[in-house]
Amino acid sequence: MNPDVPMVEVSGCLVVGVPPLRDDENALAVGELIVEEAGRTGVSAVILDLEAVRGIDSRVGATVSEIGMRLRSMVVECVVVDGRSTLQRMRDDQRVRSGLDTVETLGDALALLG
Repeated sequence: MNPDVPMVEVSGCLVVGVPPLRDDENALAVGELIVEEAGRTGVSAVILDLEAVRGIDSRVGATVSEIGMRLRSMVVECVVVDGRSTLQRMRDDQRVRSGLDTVETLGDALALLG
């Protein structure tokens, strides 16, 4: 399975539009594709944009956390863009993403990495 994951490299940073994750197999494929592309391009950071993801459930949280851990092992920074309100983010399952920086906009992510 080759999931459709929009990615673009900007100034040594891979910006990824994380698609909705349909099931565990799809989540694994998306994570693998992102990590492989980061390694292939040699970027220093990856920004995971969750705009297309409706709700952050345990599958999404675990996938984002796993991607972050794998990227850190490659010495690649990882930032999550989650533009929903702070209240909505608090309602969602944040425990598994606790080790990642989360910002509200792509501009915030680029400034953080800047």
